[in-house]
Amino acid sequence: MFAFDIMPDSLARIGKLTPLGWMVTRFTSILGGAATASDVLVWLGIMATVTSVLFLLSARLLRWRFLRG
Repeated sequence: MFAFDIMPDSLARIGKLTPLGWMVTRFTSILGGAATASDVLVWLGIMATVTSVLFLLSARLLRWRFLRG
């Protein structure tokens, strides 16, 4: 993991699109005081939604795999 500030711009743009990059960018804005309470609530909602969808998908795939064979 490298800081986005020392990366070339093209790699930093790609890195910010990854889940870890998304979280680091948001965390940096929280620490810097640029994020409002409503921003944080929206981000938490997005993370909860994505986590729930991925959990349900993995549970369904696991159940299908175990029932199949």
